Amino acid sequence: MSSSSTTHAMNGKQHLQHGRHGRTAYHFQPAKNWMNDPNGPLYHNGMYRFFYQYTRMTRCSAPASSPGVTPVSGDLVNWAFLGTALDPTSSFDVDGCWSGSTTTLPDGRIAILYTGRDADEVQVQNVAFAKNPSDLLLREWDKTSFNPIIPQPADVTGNNFRDPTTAWLGRDGLCVTPDSGACDLVTVEQA
Repeated sequence: MSSSSTTHAMNGKQHLQHGRHGRTAYHFQPAKNWMNDPNGPLYHNGMYRFFYQYTRMTRCSAPASSPGVTPVSGDLVNWAFLGTALDPTSSFDVDGCWSGSTTTLPDGRIAILYTGRDADEVQVQNVAFAKNPSDLLLREWDKTSFNPIIPQPADVTGNNFRDPTTAWLGRDGLCVTPDSGACDLVTVEQA
């Protein structure tokens, strides 16, 4: 995806001038195909970003694995596409990096909590950390060696274990996230 096509897809005025049918004018969208689950918003180092699933497919083909894609903006109007944040490269997400959320941890690390699907199509919850939190664009992410951090429970079947949300610090000083009380997104205890 080139910079010019990205600008075209993300700038409503240019979009209207080109008259592309079936495309929105003032809503973020990829230059082609479709996106799903626009979530994982994050404001860091003066930049807004959100993560979404980009589906590399047409009407006649099956969807490819959906990596987490991240655009960035300084003003929430003009967006730059940075490429994928996560690609399905590990045993715990070889069949897809699916939706999740982002957070800044109390120690300053930035984390993506996301659903991965393994080769057996089992959904598991994984975490990746920004390699360099001082990087303005957060281009590189490390999937930890201890993934999956939350395996699919035995009483959950099929595609019913996805869309994790990250922790937030409660008034009582405890971190809250589904299935976990861990503020570091590493130490996971089932409630």
